[in-house]
Amino acid sequence: MSFTYTVLLVDDDSHVREGLRDFMQWDELGVSKVVEACDGVEALEKVKEIIPHVVITDVRMPGMDGIELARQISDTAPEIKVILLTAYSEFSYAQQAISYGVVDYILKPTNLEKLSAAVKRSISELDRQRSIKDRLRDLDHPERPQDESDVPGVTHRIIAKTRDFIFSHYNEALKLATIAQHVHCNASYLSRLYKKELGETITDTITHLRIQKAEELLRHTDLKAYEIADHVGWEDAAYFSIVFKKYTGKSPKQYRQDINSK
Repeated sequence: MSFTYTVLLVDDDSHVREGLRDFMQWDELGVSKVVEACDGVEALEKVKEIIPHVVITDVRMPGMDGIELARQISDTAPEIKVILLTAYSEFSYAQQAISYGVVDYILKPTNLEKLSAAVKRSISELDRQRSIKDRLRDLDHPERPQDESDVPGVTHRIIAKTRDFIFSHYNEALKLATIAQHVHCNASYLSRLYKKELGETITDTITHLRIQKAEELLRHTDLKAYEIADHVGWEDAAYFSIVFKKYTGKSPKQYRQDINSK
C-alpha cells in the first residue's frame, strides 16, 4: 500500500479552511487526512499532536501569525513542508520566511491549481526523502548474525557523513575527490557504495539539491539567473540553465514567468 500524507490547514477564516478542505483534490495528491487550525497557537498544538507532513497557513492571523508559525516549525520539525497563503500587499513581508524553509507562497485569493502544484512538489520531495531514509534505516538495522563485523554500521556512517557534507557545501564547487577526502574514503569506492545504498549517485543528490534551492530563489527573490547559479554552486550560468531545464522542463526565465503569471 502506498504511503499517504497528512495536511494541516491554518487560517482564522473558517470559510477559507472549509473551501480548501472541500475543493482540493486531496486523494489525487496522496493526502489521506486534512486537519484544521484557526490560528498559529492551535496549529503548533496540532503539529505536536499529529505531526503533519505539509502545513498550509495564512500569513495574517491574530495571535501567532504564519511567519512565526513557520519559524517555530522550522526550529522544532524542519522536515515539515510549509506553504504560505498571502495577500499581494503582504508578499514582501512574507518573503522573510524563506529562511525558515517555506517551500512556496500562494497569493490570495487562492488559486487551487497553483496550491495543488505546491502540495504535489512538497509530497514529491517527501517521497524522495522517505525513500532515502528507508535505505539508511536498513543500514542501521541489518539482518545479520551479531558476531559478524559491523560493515553496515560503517557504511551508514560513511553515507551519513557524505550527505551531511553535501548539504553543507552544495553551493561550492563540489568534487567527488573532495567529498571522499572528507569521509576518509577512496573516491571510486564511495561513488559505488553511495549509488548501491541510496539508489542515486552523489552527482544526482548534489544536482537535485541545487535545483531545489534554485527553484526557491526563483520563486522568492529577484536574483538574475546567473546570480542564482552562483548562489547554488554552479560557476557556469549557461550550464546551470541547461541542467535546470532538463530537471524542470523549463528554463529559469520560463519558470519564473510561469510563477509570476499565476
